[in-house]
Order: sequence, then structure tokens, then C-alpha cells
Amino acid sequence: MVEHAPIWSPDGQYLAYVTWTDTAGGNIYRVRATGSTPPERLTRSAAYYDKIAFNKSGSRIIAVRGSRFSRMRQFEDFGNIANGELEYVWLPAEGGEATRIAWAGSGQSQQGRNVPHVGPDSSLLYVWADNEGLVSMRFDGTDRKIVVRVAGPPPPANPLPPGATPPPPPSPDEVLLSPSGTHALVQANANVYLITVPPVVGQAPAVAVSGAGVPTARLTKVGGDFIGWSADGNTAFYSIGRSYFQYDVRAAAVAIRDSTARADSVALAGGAARDTTRRAAPAYEAARFDVTITALKDRPKGTVVLRGARIVTMKGQQVIENGDIVVTDNRIAGVGARGSVRIPAGARTIDVGGKTIIPGYVDIHAHNWFGWGVHRDQVSQLLANLAYGVTTQRDPQTSATDILTYTDLAETGALISPRLFSTGPGIFAADNIKSLDEARD
Repeated sequence: MVEHAPIWSPDGQYLAYVTWTDTAGGNIYRVRATGSTPPERLTRSAAYYDKIAFNKSGSRIIAVRGSRFSRMRQFEDFGNIANGELEYVWLPAEGGEATRIAWAGSGQSQQGRNVPHVGPDSSLLYVWADNEGLVSMRFDGTDRKIVVRVAGPPPPANPLPPGATPPPPPSPDEVLLSPSGTHALVQANANVYLITVPPVVGQAPAVAVSGAGVPTARLTKVGGDFIGWSADGNTAFYSIGRSYFQYDVRAAAVAIRDSTARADSVALAGGAARDTTRRAAPAYEAARFDVTITALKDRPKGTVVLRGARIVTMKGQQVIENGDIVVTDNRIAGVGARGSVRIPAGARTIDVGGKTIIPGYVDIHAHNWFGWGVHRDQVSQLLANLAYGVTTQRDPQTSATDILTYTDLAETGALISPRLFSTGPGIFAADNIKSLDEARD
């Protein structure tokens, strides 16, 4: 069973999270922050649960619920759960029957996408609905309204044919309204932005992260994931890799205002021109916390002898018709004709007569895009690769960070898999890198 998407209760007393198994589906659990009691199952029936949040008082948990059957049969989702019978639901924080809020149908499977969350009005929940905008609704799905529409960064400037108009900016991946309703976090093109949310007067306002019309700020240089707000709305947070960042909205506003005022004062006094060959230090930087989690690696111990197989070696065209392979502590210690290789005392012998053993294949361009978001507890694609002799895979462009945590599961023995090597999500023209400094970052 895998455990995902932990969230704190508003009083800090509990952690709630979702689970998943490929055989039984998933549930929502909570556990005391002290760890003094066993986890409590909160849902009454198994399904596909994801993207949970507490309401402001902590009396309810909001979640996305979907078809267990649909999730189990969808082996590769590429970040989208199509025909997943998704719906927004709520249930009492102490457990009970889930009540439907609204139907969603399909949705994003990646963590940090289309997450229901709280805002300034405790009687409403808020969710980013892609091209529709950030919407609010009551807990029975009624009174649905658009709070703000948000446009991502403009696409790269490319030559256009005569009479053509430039394409519009793409829709962000996620928008999270602050608990106060005055700001929102935006995740777009792998970066995190902070925007000011104007009040709704008539038609919902439209805001671009590029900064036209209202104050906006790009918070990240090299990307960010898993955006969120503190309960009081004063602090935004995000992460990248093992680093967690806290951005104090008020402190940043003061620091930027004071820095601007000092620069204006120097300019008015006729001070020395700024050295443009050196990059200016930012007026404010988010607090950074690097997190290290250690776990025991699954590394077999002891000696095993594979005896009697036909062995295709890597020594030219050498084939041993009846050989021994000695494996000690997960490393091949010897290969040779039967009886010619020294075998340590106490070794376990496995008869593989009638079989052919070949060196493992290395797939150097394997896109492992299975089960984004809530992980599978066993991946059929990885089992199939092993069955066909692929013992190592390398993904040169992952499109998501999920493969990194699947790799962790494999390294600790929780997942049967080839050895996995990968990069992170690729960098493409849509990322619109505009300078050498940006490229270096």
C-alpha cells in the first residue's frame, strides 16, 4: 500500500492522507501528529481518492473521489485521468460517509493540480478549473462562480505569417487562492508566481502572471512544485527536489518596497550608476529548508549459485553450454563452466538447467510515464520489462517528477523493478528562456 498527499489539520493535531493499492483501491486516513495512536480509516468505502484538504474549522475533509476500476485499468495516464468518474466530495474529519459536492468527470492526476481548497469564505470551496478559471462553489455544488481568470507566461515569440495573430498565453497548471482571498499562487511553465487578486465587480477579473494591471511576482528561478498556503495566508510555500521554501508575503512586500525606495533615492541624488556586469542581489529571498530522509536500501546478502544454464557471456562470442553463475551480495562474483567457479560455503544453489541466461538489457530511452500522482503499488510495465530481460532503464525526459519517487520505492524494495535512472522534466521552447543567466539557473 502506498500513502500520498499528507495535509495538516488546522489545529496541527492530525495528518490526513490518502492510500492506494492496485488490488483494493484507496481510502482516506488520519493519524495523530504525535504518532501515539494507530492511523484511523475515515472513508467507509474504497475508491480512488486524491487531493484532500481541510475546511477552515477542521471539521470537514474535502477530496477528489473517482472510480477504483477506472484507475486500476488506466496504466498510463500522462497526467490526466480520462473518464475517471471524478467528483468532489466532503466527509466529516472524524470519519463517515462521503457527500458529493460536484461532478468533475476527468481531471489532472499529478499532485498539485485542480486541488480543492479553502479561501476567504468558509462556506465555499475553491478550485482551479483550467480554462474556466478559479471557481468557488458551496459544499452542495451550488452557487458556482468564477473568482479570477489567470493567464500563464506568454509563449516564445516566433515569426508569424502575414495577418496572423500571436497565440494566447497558455492556461496555468494550478492556481491556489490565499485564505484571505487577496493573493493567489500560480504554477505555470514549472515556475511559481504570486499574483494579486482584484475583487470581483461584475465580471470576474483576468490577471496575467506577466504583471499587466496588478502586482505580480515570479517566486522561483529554476522551478517549483507542490504549492500551498499557511493557514493564516501570510506565508506561501513550495518545493523543488529536497528543498522546501517559505515565502513571507508581507516581509517580501516591505523588502521590495524599501529596496525600490533606496534605488530611487540614489538615482535622484545623482549617485553612481549600477554595475550592469554583476547580477543584483534580490531584495527578498524565500527561506529555504533542505530535507534529508534516509531509508535502508534493499540490498540482498549471501551467495546464490545459478547452475546448469546455457550462459551467453559478454566475452566476445563466448557461450557456455552448461555453466555456473555465482552471485554474492547482489554482485556477480564468478561465471564459468559448471564446477570451474569457486563456490563459497553455505551458498544456495538454484537449478536452472534447460534455461538460457543472457546479460541484462539496458534501455537508454525509456519513458516511464505510469500512474502520475497517486502511485501504483506495483507497475505492470516494469514487470513486463523484467520479463523481457530489461534490467536497467534510463528516462532522458520524464515530463513529471513522479519517476523519482517510484525509483525510491524500487531502491527500498517496495517495488519490483529494473534499476531506474532518470532526469527530471525537460526544458522546451515553451519554457521561454530569455537570457544566458536564465539558462544557467
